Amino acid sequence: MDAPVAGCISDEALWRLASAEASDDERDLAHAHLDDCPICTAALLTIVRSSPGASPLDRATGPVAGAPDPATQLGRFVLRATLGSGSMGTVYTAWDPQLDREVAIKVLRAGRADDRDAARLVREARAMAQVRHPNVVTVYEVGQDCDVIFVAMERVTGPTLRAAVAAAPPAARVVGWLRQVAQGLAAVHAAGLTHRDIKPDNIFVEDDRAVVGDFGLATEATDPGPITAGAPHGAAMGTRRAGTPAYMAPELLRGDAVAADARTDIFAFGVTAWEMLHGARPYGGQTAAAIVRASAAGPPPVPPLAGVSPSVMRTLARCVHPDRGQRPPELRQVIAALTQVTGRGRGQRRRVAAAVGLGAVVAAGATFAVLARRSPPPPTAAVAPCDPTAPSTWDQAGPGWLARASTLPPVVRDRISQTMLDRRAAWATLGAATCRGDVFARTAWVDCRARVEHDERALLELAVARPWSEELALVPVFDLIDAPAVCASKEATEVAVAMARLTPAQRTAVVDGLGAIVSARALDVLGAADAAAQALTAAATAAGTADSPMLDAAVQLARAELAPPPVPRDHVAALQAAAAAAERTGQAALIADAWMALAARAVDLELDAPTVASAMAQAGWAIDRLDQPPRRRVPWLVLQAETTWTTGDHATARRQLAEAMALAGDDPFLAAQRRQALARFASLGGDDVAAAAAYRELLDDPDVMRVVPVLERIRLWALLAECQYRLEHLDEAARSIDRALTQGRAALSPDDPMQVTNEVIAASISYERGETAEALRSLATALATARRTLGAEHVVVAHILGRTGRIWCETGHPQECIPLARDALRIALARHGEQTELTVSFRTLLAQGLLATGDLAGSLPLFATAEAQARVVYGATHPMWAQVVVDYAAALTAAGRTAEARPMLERAVAALADGVGPASLTADARFELAKLVADRDPARAATLGAQALADASPERRDEIAAWVRRHRPRADRHGR
Repeated sequence: MDAPVAGCISDEALWRLASAEASDDERDLAHAHLDDCPICTAALLTIVRSSPGASPLDRATGPVAGAPDPATQLGRFVLRATLGSGSMGTVYTAWDPQLDREVAIKVLRAGRADDRDAARLVREARAMAQVRHPNVVTVYEVGQDCDVIFVAMERVTGPTLRAAVAAAPPAARVVGWLRQVAQGLAAVHAAGLTHRDIKPDNIFVEDDRAVVGDFGLATEATDPGPITAGAPHGAAMGTRRAGTPAYMAPELLRGDAVAADARTDIFAFGVTAWEMLHGARPYGGQTAAAIVRASAAGPPPVPPLAGVSPSVMRTLARCVHPDRGQRPPELRQVIAALTQVTGRGRGQRRRVAAAVGLGAVVAAGATFAVLARRSPPPPTAAVAPCDPTAPSTWDQAGPGWLARASTLPPVVRDRISQTMLDRRAAWATLGAATCRGDVFARTAWVDCRARVEHDERALLELAVARPWSEELALVPVFDLIDAPAVCASKEATEVAVAMARLTPAQRTAVVDGLGAIVSARALDVLGAADAAAQALTAAATAAGTADSPMLDAAVQLARAELAPPPVPRDHVAALQAAAAAAERTGQAALIADAWMALAARAVDLELDAPTVASAMAQAGWAIDRLDQPPRRRVPWLVLQAETTWTTGDHATARRQLAEAMALAGDDPFLAAQRRQALARFASLGGDDVAAAAAYRELLDDPDVMRVVPVLERIRLWALLAECQYRLEHLDEAARSIDRALTQGRAALSPDDPMQVTNEVIAASISYERGETAEALRSLATALATARRTLGAEHVVVAHILGRTGRIWCETGHPQECIPLARDALRIALARHGEQTELTVSFRTLLAQGLLATGDLAGSLPLFATAEAQARVVYGATHPMWAQVVVDYAAALTAAGRTAEARPMLERAVAALADGVGPASLTADARFELAKLVADRDPARAATLGAQALADASPERRDEIAAWVRRHRPRADRHGR
């Protein structure tokens, strides 16, 4: 019979626990004690079972405070069932309809939703969110619904490590799980965290994959405070904050003034590993005092274990050494040792006598399960020869292909030939280094090279298959194939892992399917839509044969990108489904591509910020896992800068764009991203001249533009039109937006937000060209479409309201402008908050409308706020800040506050002196300043007036000319 633990819980306390009447501190101490005391656990279960109804943990901890019942909603998540409860909260399974996946939701329970526990739950989530590793649970977000704080995380359906080992797997498999646990824990330490509660019940196993969970005790590794486990004698020997005593290092059990750190985690890992392999912990005893006494005798002897290398056990003995200085300082040595499973006894099944008592059952029920990314074991297929001198595709196809390509234009044939020669050189150079690497790297290289050369051959055949309407487009399609460098990267090893699990027939089907996707993308660039659709069908057929999640997800993503549904919300749903499918593969490259595609479309559609941020975070995690390859990192940075820009944080956006440009370098594959980053960088600095030139250069490069997706091309034309519009190059702007609209009509539905936004830009240009009535009609149509398809609170609606209001203000109808500006500002504030471009623009517009009606008292505070925010958003040298200042100065002058207006106008004129802003804006600033200095400095006023007249807009030219005539110097007025 199991022995009781010293200081057992009294009968009265057990009854209070069972009836949910125990205090918070009493429950904390009880949970720590129940982890190690099967006698008290059995007694508690007996009391609870005598009253039918709730489970022991439900009765001991109570329901979730304010949380809805299962099958109802919490935030956007639909709760389904209860997974379990602990001293701090309850965990549910839930469905995320936005990303079409099951998650786990942890919430605070009744009576504990105070500041202390809310902070603890948030701390737990933040600790977990810092670690992104296949063997560590991933947190999606921390949210709040009314007064309920919750954490959404991945859902695991597998058993705990204790339960998995109880099923008596081979020792080698257990060692494999332990190696994964060590890898996950190493990632925790690399993030600067200490787990503090590693034990078999906080580790989960699914599909031969071990996941470290339950970070409820995690702290910053630099936390200097000691972990007080309490006295080694008595019932107060630890709390949930201190960890589980049976797995705590002796120095913590003794209450030494030391902090929990990597070495204490390594001790807990060593105890866990020892117990899972031997069926008993290395130091006997059911109390802290007994464990401390047992460990004082020194490290345990190392018994032999069939199927496990002696070095594994020696390493574990070091991990559980009572002297922390004798333990491995980090887990790298432990991971290396755990890879050494001997062949002797590998086929034997050894039953591990793991004691799964009632205490373990309760402990397991108090934890939560989460689904981590799948990470299959390394390939076990035979390693093919790795020969860097092996003939490349070009060696085999070159002469024969050149003969067949005689009908191609010489420039096309020569450029494809040079591309293939460059790839051959890269195969040889990279292969020489990789083939000297370990078995795994060599296997991945050989597997990847065969797959990529399959794609090379396919595109060479495609080039000569038939006459193409634009044969120059054949050159950039070769950039759609993975570069040879990919085969020496982590991406190749991940794919090799997935391929190793397949039969030869399945592997062939995967290669054929992935090749068909490359061909489909190439055919799409060549404008052969029907042939591209046939290639996608072939890829789907191969996926049916291969039964490969990787190929399934790749086909799903390709379809969502190349054959998008016409309705925007359906397209987003297709991309979300592709991202969910990619997540299930565990392939970081595929995960990054899917989330990036979703994020880019979400930005185009101006979806809610959390959707964009979540997609970008998931893509960023995958890119980091691949060691941040530039060909994925650069477009991620450009898109990240785009999202950062919309929040008003221009400084961060500029840093991200600068990093993107530096990473892109001279890589021709990244030319489009580098130029786009350059254009955005210039635009953020207010230099629309440089931005327009960069966009123009990008759009005029046929090699680059042929491989840019159509949605990106539409977006680039619209961005160029906006730059030209701000520069008042109206004819050029009209031509650019017409290109965007024409391409949009072929690729998008009329209701697509991109198309609606471009119609708004076109209407604005029409107004500036004097077509006011037509512009207002177009804006009214766009507004009705946006409200119908996007909802009345969408940011596109705010854009349209703002543009319409500006026209009414500038045409002398401020009463029409004011309500539109108010609505636009309200939507922008709700969507993005303060200090963004939109809020500055709409607040200024509202102030202009009020000023035009004579409401100085209402307009001046709005102008003051807009000017202060513009300085933060743009900086005090940006043309957009200068525009706000010009309007604000006019209002101050009207209010007789010229002393405040003049210094602001001086700064605005100086900022515009370099000609980075529109000429009419510079003219307005000089004219307003001229009026203010006319009495004190007539000569300067005359000079400023003349300069303003030279650049004045047609609407203001007569006004400025009349003022200049009145304030002409006396000598000029008399003809002298």
